Amino acid sequence: MAAAVLVVGCGSGASTATDSQAHVAPPHNAPVERTVTETPPPPPPPEAVGGPLRNVGTITAPVAAATTFSDHFLLGPLLYSDEGTPPEAVLNACRVNSPSIIARSVFARGQVTIRYAEGSLPSPLGINFMEVVRGVNSRVALRVNGEWLCENVEGFFLEFEPGEAKTFPLWVIALTVLSNAEPRVSKEVLDTWHFDPIGVYDAEESASRVYGPGTGRCENEYENEWYMLLLYNRSGHC
Repeated sequence: MAAAVLVVGCGSGASTATDSQAHVAPPHNAPVERTVTETPPPPPPPEAVGGPLRNVGTITAPVAAATTFSDHFLLGPLLYSDEGTPPEAVLNACRVNSPSIIARSVFARGQVTIRYAEGSLPSPLGINFMEVVRGVNSRVALRVNGEWLCENVEGFFLEFEPGEAKTFPLWVIALTVLSNAEPRVSKEVLDTWHFDPIGVYDAEESASRVYGPGTGRCENEYENEWYMLLLYNRSGHC
């Protein structure tokens, strides 16, 4: 039996197709199915993790005779690992890039502006990472010339002209301060964290001045009083 033939078009340009080849176009207003793939939002940039930075305060201290620097600190909220962590470059620089360590640590993103406040000649300023933040298991990373520096260097010098100011992003890490027994940072640990004047070997013995919302009056083991710049304690005392 001959196959049926569908004629499409008319005149000399008409074309034909067999039953098995024929296609019927959908109505003009028929709904068209579309597959939409949702793209997850990109993660926030490292400079936005943890939300806005807030003023902690300023420390002004002499680092040598007639040579004074000031350090102005900003800090974001304290972050647990499920809320945000530093970039991988920071974790690597501080040698803490391990899931178990990260889960038991807390973090804070911040910024410091160092200003050469008093002096008439160019001056170097030595930075020792162990002396920027003090307190239980605390350490700090600074981004200098695009590179994160922490435990990967012992320290370094910056050159300043009189009156010059330089600003550096930073991350504070409180290492393995959490446990199953204490999954949140205790007040006793929190109250130990404070900034020291950068470039000053012995902050307690220095003639430093501290002002800002993080200022607290504290006592050392010899019951001598001095002022410190506390990271999160806003009670006015240690």
